[in-house]
Amino acid sequence: MQTIKPLSKLLITLCVSFYACTVFSFGYKNKGILNGQIQKTINTDQVKYQLPALSVSISLPEAQSPQNFVSGYSTLLDNKKITPNTLFQIGSITKTFTAAIVLNLVSENKLDLQQKIGTWFPQYPRWKNISVDNLLRHTSGISNYSHGDEFDKMLRDNPNKNFSLDELALLAYKKPDFFKPGERYNYTNTDYILLGMIIEKVTHQSLQQVFNNYFHQFHLSHTFYVPNGYPDKIVNQIAHGYNRDGTFKFNQDVTSNSLSSAASAGGIISTPNDIINWLHQLFTGRVISNTSLANMMTIISEEDAKLLDLQKIDIYKYARKSAPFIEIGSGAGVGLVYFKSSGLAFVHAGGMPGYESFYLFDPCKGIYVVLMYSVKPKQQLIFAEIAHDILAVLNKSEWVNHDIKAYQHNHSLPIYCKRVASASPSAYDVIS
Repeated sequence: MQTIKPLSKLLITLCVSFYACTVFSFGYKNKGILNGQIQKTINTDQVKYQLPALSVSISLPEAQSPQNFVSGYSTLLDNKKITPNTLFQIGSITKTFTAAIVLNLVSENKLDLQQKIGTWFPQYPRWKNISVDNLLRHTSGISNYSHGDEFDKMLRDNPNKNFSLDELALLAYKKPDFFKPGERYNYTNTDYILLGMIIEKVTHQSLQQVFNNYFHQFHLSHTFYVPNGYPDKIVNQIAHGYNRDGTFKFNQDVTSNSLSSAASAGGIISTPNDIINWLHQLFTGRVISNTSLANMMTIISEEDAKLLDLQKIDIYKYARKSAPFIEIGSGAGVGLVYFKSSGLAFVHAGGMPGYESFYLFDPCKGIYVVLMYSVKPKQQLIFAEIAHDILAVLNKSEWVNHDIKAYQHNHSLPIYCKRVASASPSAYDVIS
């Protein structure tokens, strides 16, 4: 089952208060043309990939608020069009929230990244030497509890089962580990289940309380964590999700399946607009400290788990490849990808039995994109293809490039941005 995986190993195994904006220099006519091009792209992709519903939010540099685009219907009956407030299960994008909560606890000196988890889990002695940081960066070596036919069958037989975090961890403990902590990288949902358990132990609150406090604190009025059944306000707002990857019968409506099977690894429900607002707060240092943010965005290689120096990585190697996107490595609750049509972006993707989602933040251009759709297709990486199509439209816009220049003039950029620009001048020609 591929339920809550982010963007291949990284890809398929991987604000409320915006800064003041400049006046739209190219006028509302140009904005309308751009929005029309984006909407056309989204409509085309919704039909091309046979998605019941596709919702997208985009935040351009120096913009006052995100732009929202929707296409499709809440159910296969095609009788209720979705809106920007239609809810979707976001899958593993939940991990970015979980990582932020953990890093906040570190900033408050309530948790140490190098602390071994045997302190909290004496019932799992084989894992006693795994550190909190190993869990955050998927270097624990622990097996993925949600991978395999046995777990798929468990979901099919009892889709409304309410799993405890301990039950999910125990499923993984019954499987052999892959390697010793820190030796390699291996994406596993179990890491973030254990982090959820640690959050509960450190805060002395339920995971649901902790998540909902965060949603309130950052004004995410359309974001929810409800692992054990939807209240009416969610039932009436959520896009129905359909399974096509073989876990359930083709096009089976799996909307009401218990999200407790994903929990702190993938159990949040939200909208692209809410996620983009939260990401803007996150990546501008208003959710976690600057030190913790730098830690989150520190990238390791998925080949050997060694730290990558983004000032020295061979951007030219990625630019010469024909693939529209290439994974670079993984951070703490985020990943790094090179898009041929744009450049480097911090990302995460998510998949649930009836949903897929994806976000990206381009730190060199100040662009955010979040997309969600209401099906789990057999075809892999549709979310990255859609993101690539959107970035290609933005890249061709003189109006967008004008605002990117203003953003780059007004903000301190990572040093590697100039290297990205020189390696991909056709996609990234705005940094002087």
